[in-house]
Amino acid sequence: MNKIQVHCPLTYALSKFDGKWKPLILWAVKDKPLRFGELRRTVQDASLKMLTKHLKELEADGMLIRTIFPEVPPRVEYQLTVLGKSFMPVLDAMLQWGIKHYDGVKGKEKGRGKKKTRGRWRCA
Repeated sequence: MNKIQVHCPLTYALSKFDGKWKPLILWAVKDKPLRFGELRRTVQDASLKMLTKHLKELEADGMLIRTIFPEVPPRVEYQLTVLGKSFMPVLDAMLQWGIKHYDGVKGKEKGRGKKKTRGRWRCA
């Protein structure tokens, strides 16, 4: 890590949310805890490997709490921590920015093999 990365709060913050799926995972659990299967259905385009990897990283970074219930079969739920909840205004601002600029960009993206979504856009 170079000096700019070590001493830059922006670089530090971005390093905690690197990866395509982390913001969508956090957005998915913003209102209530979700089980792994529910997260898998919500963040559909993430592979099982990437979803698992990002969940572990978010838990290690203190953004998510993973709760295992002693049942048969075992039930695992993921929910936001206080730190994770503190990131929700940032994600909401990003969503609002995306809503404002989405229509102007989507026409320029043809030919990129984009999947059809329900409605105008699909967020987790």
